[in-house]
This record gives sequence, structure tokens and C-alpha cells, in this order.
Amino acid sequence: SSGINAEWPLRPGIAVKSHLMVYSTRNAALLHVQKLGSSEVTGLSPSPTNSQQLLVTSRDGSLSVWDMTDWTLMRTLSVGSSVSDLLVSRSNQNIFLVTRKCEFGNGVS
Repeated sequence: SSGINAEWPLRPGIAVKSHLMVYSTRNAALLHVQKLGSSEVTGLSPSPTNSQQLLVTSRDGSLSVWDMTDWTLMRTLSVGSSVSDLLVSRSNQNIFLVTRKCEFGNGVS
């Protein structure tokens, strides 16, 4: 499977359960299918700092960073609760996650 060497806006793709299908914006051709893990995907967004990276959230409470040039998993962060949505701010490069429960080290939940 070849990487995608293009700037966004790529058509972000369609996540079906744990797979991502990426389509061309030019001709709607299927460019790539990638298994993103074992849990259902709940959010996709290009990274606010690197257009060749894809942020993926899932029901298992993880936020994963994928390199789209060769589809390697760069890192996975555990949120600790099922993630139901993802929003990325381009202006200040913040990442917002919607979860059922969030626990912080200082006891705030």
C-alpha cells in the first residue's frame, strides 16, 4: 500500500468500524484502505501541526497518530474513557476530545 503524498484537503475518508478508506478528491478513486486498530473509530482529523499525520480516536479510549506517507502508527495515547468525538483547532493547535468521563491526576473528574 502506497502512502499519500498530498496536502489536505484530501477527502478525509470514511471510517468503517476499525478501517479507514481514503478517496481521491479528483476522481473519487479509492486510494488506500488502512486497519486503524481493533476498536471502532469515532473521529478522524489531519494533525494541526503536520499535514502528513492523521489523528484517530476510538471507542477504546485511544488517540492515535498515523503517518500517512507509509501508514505507520507513530504513537497512541490512552484517554482512559471511550472517545465519542474529536475536534482540532487549527488556530491554536489544540485537540478537543469528547469522552464520558475524564479523570485527572489531581482528583478532578
